[in-house]
Amino acid sequence: MATIKDIANRLGVSVSTVSKGLNGASDISDELRQMVLDTAVEMGYATKRSKK
Repeated sequence: MATIKDIANRLGVSVSTVSKGLNGASDISDELRQMVLDTAVEMGYATKRSKK
């Protein structure tokens, strides 16, 4: 199970950037947001809520 930190390391970005991408923040580009989302799916990321 991947974490936000794992995704950040894979993409070479900060944990906060990954968090913003996953939460749809408007201050990152659509391209980066999609890259975060695609990587999260690829790595099997699940939020703590969905793990329960």
